Amino acid sequence: MKVAVAGSVGGDHIMSFGGKFTDSLVAGSLAKVSLSFLVDTLEIRRGGCGANIAFGMGALGLNPILIAAVGKDWVDYQVWLIAMALIPHMF
Repeated sequence: MKVAVAGSVGGDHIMSFGGKFTDSLVAGSLAKVSLSFLVDTLEIRRGGCGANIAFGMGALGLNPILIAAVGKDWVDYQVWLIAMALIPHMF
């Protein structure tokens, strides 16, 4: 039986900032806030609801079909899934 999983595919950008955001806010000018921070680390994690479900099913030995709209960065994600043997190929 074929199982199709429809859902989102995305990447989470997890950034580590050593300070406190409140130290960068200026009292009296909170109506317009524009801040920039130098982060210590950046970790990009693959995810999205549909992708996570399909990933879990693949880890259990199933072969789901993931249906999702993706952007140009999908190729890196696809290569990773194939390398992990969680999907055999893409249509």
